[in-house]
Parts: sequence; structure tokens; C-alpha cells
Amino acid sequence: MKKRYAYFLTVFLIVVSLVAINLYIKDSFTALVIGTEKPIKIGVILTTNEHYADIIQKIKTDIQRSVDLINADTLDGIEFEIIYENDQDNLSAAKEIATKMISNGVKIIAPISWKTFVELYPISENNGVLLFFPTTSGHIYDTGKYTFRDRDFIIGPTLTMADVARNKLNLSDVFVFYSDYPDDKRGKMSKDLFKTRFEDLGGKVSREVPFASPEDFSNYVDEIKNSESKAILFTGVGRATTQIISMIVLAEQYNLNQTILLSGPNIDKLPESTKLSSISRKVIFISYPTLANPKRKEVYSKYAREDNETSIFFKEIFGMMDILTQAIKNCKGDDTECLQKELHENEFNSIFGKVRFSSNGLIIRPFMIATIEGGVSINLYEYSIVDSDMSKYYDMVKSEIPML
Repeated sequence: MKKRYAYFLTVFLIVVSLVAINLYIKDSFTALVIGTEKPIKIGVILTTNEHYADIIQKIKTDIQRSVDLINADTLDGIEFEIIYENDQDNLSAAKEIATKMISNGVKIIAPISWKTFVELYPISENNGVLLFFPTTSGHIYDTGKYTFRDRDFIIGPTLTMADVARNKLNLSDVFVFYSDYPDDKRGKMSKDLFKTRFEDLGGKVSREVPFASPEDFSNYVDEIKNSESKAILFTGVGRATTQIISMIVLAEQYNLNQTILLSGPNIDKLPESTKLSSISRKVIFISYPTLANPKRKEVYSKYAREDNETSIFFKEIFGMMDILTQAIKNCKGDDTECLQKELHENEFNSIFGKVRFSSNGLIIRPFMIATIEGGVSINLYEYSIVDSDMSKYYDMVKSEIPML
């Protein structure tokens, strides 16, 4: 009996030992793949004020869902630990929070407010800490080698439309209508960017007309008919979208022959408008952002839920976290010297297609150029601006728009 007991005890111990060794090897292999035995820490600095309390909570949800997806081993098996702090819209507090995070071993800091981002980049440079802005970037220009951010709402799409108009559609003359409200000058900024870029490429903007209502368009119908312009650009943000739809309908009613170009956020919502279901003319717009990479698009569509708890930035946050995950995997950890070099020098397959970062850390990714036919959006082709010196365009609009 004792021998039988000793036999079973020996077998049991051997099995337990083998299981333990297997688990140790598995854990060690996982740690080896990413170069660390601990989760990758990311310090997220939220900013809450009277204007952005609701959207900041949604952005937190966006980040957490993206991280949960990655932690669930759906993508690359890298585990993140997110440390949330809130600077309460106080830049001094933001600097204190960042300094504390760095002292606690955080090597990647993700501020949600662009103002916080600008305030922290000197700290990032001095400490060699990655500053990673996961939402649209606002007006961030003067940055260092450790700063990386997503494309903003205005500059990227507007410059891309100017390039498409001149280089793909071979347009030489455009008639421009831009939104102009006392409390919102983003339409004017977009117009200025388009005109400068389009004329730099050899084109000409024959007329610049501000609008505050669709009736403003009707006053220029005869001038448009008699002009040499082969296209009309409508540009505006937010509430201007509804008015732009009405002006497109008016262009149809007045039998104008010009191609319609659209630039501005919310433009990708245009195909949903029943007012455009009977439009016969060519309408060219930018579908932003494009989900171009099949593998990442499948992951996004299957796992990344969009609902009332998520913000309009969800795709951008998911895409940027995806890119960061790939860089960490390639560096086998969160060594920031390796990460900044990896992000600066390589292309990444993301849900947005192949992307790279410019010399000043701004993401360069393709936009989907689309058209509307019979109320249906049809993708035409992808277009990405060549990575060149865009500083003159940034300087044009520096600090003009208050954003997050």
C-alpha cells in the first residue's frame, strides 16, 4: 500500500512539475517576444472642463476598449496597463502628473488635450519619454523626436483635396464657397489652406465666397455659369454640412456643370442624406478615415464596438493603438529610443492601410477619395500626400482653432 501511494505521489509530482515547467516556458516565451515580463504602461492624461466632460469620458471608453482588445490577444498579444489621470484643464497640473508618471516608470504618455500635448513635449524630450497623441491632433507643430500624433480634422483632408483636384482631376480653376460664422472660422481656414496648396501646385482659385446660409450660394449662380471654373469647392465644418448639402441640391437645380468638391469633417456622412439621392452630377469627397487594410479592418469590424459610449475619435484611437502595438512588438518592449526610431523609419499596416510618420511625428496615411451616385457612396481610389515639408501650411493656421 505504501509503495502504491509512493508511486502515485511520484507520478503526481512529476505531472505537476511538467505543468509548471510548461507554464514557465510559455510565460518566459511571451515575455521574450515583447522583451518585458511586465505589462507596458501607458499614462493617459485626461482633460475635463465644462465643454468637454462628455466627450472625454467617451474617449476614455475608446482607449479602454482598444486596450481590452489588445490585451485579449486578438491582435499581437501585448498587454497594456493604462494609468488614468485628469489634469482638470490645468496645464501646471498636467506637468506635475507627467513628471510623477515618469518617476513611476511610465515611458509612454498619451495626453488627450492638444494643449496638454504642446505643454508636455519639452518634458518628453528632456526625459526621452514617448508622447503619443491617439486622437486627432488639433494644431500641434513644434514637436521633437519622441512625439507622434494622428492627423488633424482640417489640414490633412484639405491639403489632400487640393492635391486631388490638381494632380488627379487636372483642374486648373476652382470656385470656392466656405462657411463663415462669427463663432467658427474653420471654414475660412480650410479655404485658405486649399487655395495656398492648390496655387502652389499651379492651379487658380477664381473666387472665394463666404456663406452663412444656402441663399448666399444663389446670389452667385450667374457668375459661376460665366466663369472658367470647372469645379466648385464647398468647405466647412460641423453645422456647415447641412448647408453644403442644400447648396449641392441648388447646384443641381440651377443646372450648373461644375464638378462638386467637398472638404471638411462630417463630409463622409453625406451619402446618408436623402436630399442627395437624386443628384446626377459628380460629387467628389474624402471618406475619412479609410479602413483600407483587410486584416485590421476585419479585426476592427468584429471586435471594436461603436455605440453611444464611444466618441467620434474611436477609429483614430483604435488605429493609433494598433500602430503603437506593432512598434512595441518590433522593439520587444517599450524602450523609447527603439520606439521613436521604429515609428520614424518604418511603414505600418494599420486599419487605415499602410501608414508612416513624417519627420515631425504627424501620421501620413491614405484618404479614400469617393463619389456619390444615386445617393450611394462609391470609393474611387486612395490618395496620400507625399511626405514633404508642410511647415508653411501649418504656420498659416497655427493656434487659430480651439480644440480639445
